Amino acid sequence: MTTRKKSAAEYGGLEAPASRTAPDRRPEVSDEELMRRATLNAARTGLPSMEPIGTVRNVPPRILRADTEPLQIEVPVYLNDALRMAAARRKTTKKRLVLEALKAAGFEVADEDMAEDGRRLRGRRG
Repeated sequence: MTTRKKSAAEYGGLEAPASRTAPDRRPEVSDEELMRRATLNAARTGLPSMEPIGTVRNVPPRILRADTEPLQIEVPVYLNDALRMAAARRKTTKKRLVLEALKAAGFEVADEDMAEDGRRLRGRRG
């Protein structure tokens, strides 16, 4: 039995459907064009776009530091108050003040370990 190709008239005047094995023949579109289309679609539909909206916060890049471990000490209340006030005046942390004091006393403290961790910088405008 031979199968014959149906005519356009047998498909209601339309062309025969494409073969199921036919490759997808969509034209190549550049990344820029896809981004443009996505942005237009987002604006038209009210959906979020994929365009960056700028930096959310001004946080310094992450610095590789030495591994750390906690050190807990008890100090007199007046000393803790003095450290807290000095840290607030200098806009730094008590940890940094202690590290500076240890470095000044002759202990080896790498400069990258003295860097702020970023928590105090997140809320600053500048």
